[in-house]
Amino acid sequence: MGALAAFGVIHAYRLTGSSMEPTLHCARPGSGCLGSRADRVATVRKWLVSPSRGDLVAVRVPARAAAVCGLPAGSVLIKRIVRVRGGRYFLEGDNRGASCDSRAWGAVPESALLGRVVATYWPPGRVAIH
Repeated sequence: MGALAAFGVIHAYRLTGSSMEPTLHCARPGSGCLGSRADRVATVRKWLVSPSRGDLVAVRVPARAAAVCGLPAGSVLIKRIVRVRGGRYFLEGDNRGASCDSRAWGAVPESALLGRVVATYWPPGRVAIH
């Protein structure tokens, strides 16, 4: 990722929970995790690629999510955009039964989105372009 990563254009994240199973894997023995290793994804800053409905995005956990779902404030989640209305994004995990998402904490402003997931780069057998 080299120069682009140095300029903050590309960021990498490791899946820690099962909210995006089976699209993206977290590692067993985590509850609901299907992978032997956690997927790692690369995101591109939102100002470079405009996120839209259906895209996977990295989002900073809103304060309400920390309170409602017990998530650490400031952590980053990977979610799918299911609706965009009035400049606000409604996000859900693909594994809805195991996902704390906009159904619990509401829509988020565009400023909460950190970037769009463009690739899974680890483990080698799961490499994919999104």
